[in-house]
Amino acid sequence: MCIRDSYIAWGIAAIFAVAIVCLYSRIKLAIAVVKCAAMFVNDCWSSLVVPPVVLILVLFHICWLFIVGVYIYSIGEIDPKSNAVIRPLILDSKTKYYLYFHIFGCFWNIALSLAFCEFILASACAIWYFQRQDKPFYILPSIKRAIFNHLGSLAFGSFILAIVWTVKLWLEYLAEQSRQAHNQVTEFIFRVLSYCVSCFERFIKFLNKNAYIQIAIQGKPFCESAAAALSLMIRNAVRFGVT
Repeated sequence: MCIRDSYIAWGIAAIFAVAIVCLYSRIKLAIAVVKCAAMFVNDCWSSLVVPPVVLILVLFHICWLFIVGVYIYSIGEIDPKSNAVIRPLILDSKTKYYLYFHIFGCFWNIALSLAFCEFILASACAIWYFQRQDKPFYILPSIKRAIFNHLGSLAFGSFILAIVWTVKLWLEYLAEQSRQAHNQVTEFIFRVLSYCVSCFERFIKFLNKNAYIQIAIQGKPFCESAAAALSLMIRNAVRFGVT
């Protein structure tokens, strides 16, 4: 038993050794990227302020989502046919549209805030890398670029992500309704669809982030930058996996 386990351990170690030898150049590139990122943070210390500010903004939108959502939901009438201790509210079609619009708008604002964070950091890093200005303030020019030059691209990318989040929430709601109705078949279908949308959500996030990087470097529109980012990821799949 011990001899067999030792053979298995040696086999795994040999596989790792071969992988390290084969991916030596990729690992060396990943180390260089990490070193460059550390140099950027050291030179542009103001970049450390961006994520906390965006986090506060996202938390504000989340609080706004729940507070205003509760106010909109309270417009409904109490169901007179219900005998429950806490009776549900009946919403008319107009109030439902208000609620849907509010949820989607908050999702869009949250996605746009995250897009601003990713673009500002990518733009600051691009300015630092290509121009090498002797000043630590790369964030303000990046904010100016985001607002005056690429706001439409950031809004479009975040709009796509907001649609994905809305569809995912809708499928989760339908799955919960099916569970309460004891319909296991439809619940399973909606859970599977929700999982597929979650996988697509991860792809959209990854594509958007690389599209924002392309926009920060080249200054092209979102669709063209997303196509360039997708082509770059396909051509360098192994490098993306290692780095």
